[in-house]
Amino acid sequence: SLQNCDEAHKVNTVFFISDFQKEHYANQQELNNFVQRLGKTPKLFFVPVDTRSDLRNICIESCSPSAEGFFPARDNQLLVKIKNYSAIPAESVPVTLSVNGEKKDRVLVDLAPGAEETVKISFQMSSNSSDYECIVTVPPDCYRFDDSIRAVVSTGKKLNVLSLVKDKKNDDFDFDVYFRSALFSFCGDNYLSYKSVPLLRFFEEPLDNYDIIATFGLSYSKKDPITDALLNFLNGKKGLIAFNDLSQGFDWKIFELNADNVSVEIKHPDPDRLVGTYLGFMTDSELDPLAISFFKYSLINNVSNATKHGRLFLQQSKNPLMAMISKGKSKIVCAGFMPYPGYTDFYFNPNFVQFNMRMISELMPKRIFFSFTGDEIKKLPGEGISLDSD
Repeated sequence: SLQNCDEAHKVNTVFFISDFQKEHYANQQELNNFVQRLGKTPKLFFVPVDTRSDLRNICIESCSPSAEGFFPARDNQLLVKIKNYSAIPAESVPVTLSVNGEKKDRVLVDLAPGAEETVKISFQMSSNSSDYECIVTVPPDCYRFDDSIRAVVSTGKKLNVLSLVKDKKNDDFDFDVYFRSALFSFCGDNYLSYKSVPLLRFFEEPLDNYDIIATFGLSYSKKDPITDALLNFLNGKKGLIAFNDLSQGFDWKIFELNADNVSVEIKHPDPDRLVGTYLGFMTDSELDPLAISFFKYSLINNVSNATKHGRLFLQQSKNPLMAMISKGKSKIVCAGFMPYPGYTDFYFNPNFVQFNMRMISELMPKRIFFSFTGDEIKKLPGEGISLDSD
């Protein structure tokens, strides 16, 4: 308001009289911010009505679903960001999750002044109800409107996956056996419809019935009828996963990507570039990304904004091993390796399950999460506080 006042240029001294805590305006950075917003450097005086100190104000900043998605009869996780807006440390703050009125989980968090942390809260869903009202709370403090956040979570819907596998020779397993097992272990039999077909039977399948198609060792030639059918499939809101180490001599040009030559040098995921990739969960101190090895692979070398679109990086590699691109409403993941013995020792373990579900969740974004934040919080009743109060 002061900036829009016609007489603002004549103002030399500004008094702020409000109910802020004096302790928050002891640092020079806060004062500089006020000065910059005013566009000049008048004298500033802060007159706090509330002179109490050592007040606790723990805020629930946000709440979001885990990257693996939600499925009934599984341990589903909510990620809750907590911040300490107090000038004093907060120890053993309980963060509680209630689902449909019942307390389901609680974690304790320690926060230094100004610090924030993202905690994981777990709960299970049954298949009997389609929606779950979740309320995450921290104990009431000096500002109660940010002590809770509400969300509605919908149960997972059946995922329809078609696997297209190149002909194998003397291999002991089907190329997609570990991928299929990973999906079933997370989704369960009731929430996953999975079918695997060889190339010769591909055109017998009604592609519109599938959400995602995964290909293993398939060549994407420009004049190939299978390629044309897959591109037509992507005209809808669909997902495509293309696993291949490119050892057959073809490339990713059909997706406007280029690839490096096939490498047989053993490499591990880069521990410093896990965030934002499908192995982002391995930043956990108890997990070791160097325990995963790739033996035969191709890197993708013209990914625009590789930091954003690269979905897996190897040690000392400039280019990503995986990339995610968009085509209309659909998304495509190109993986320069095969999840199979001889190509990697990553082909089946608990980390591989999370890896695949993060990929599936990104390919098929379904709106399963609704939260109330920002101005909407004014519409929610705070216990003991009038709805007329902001």
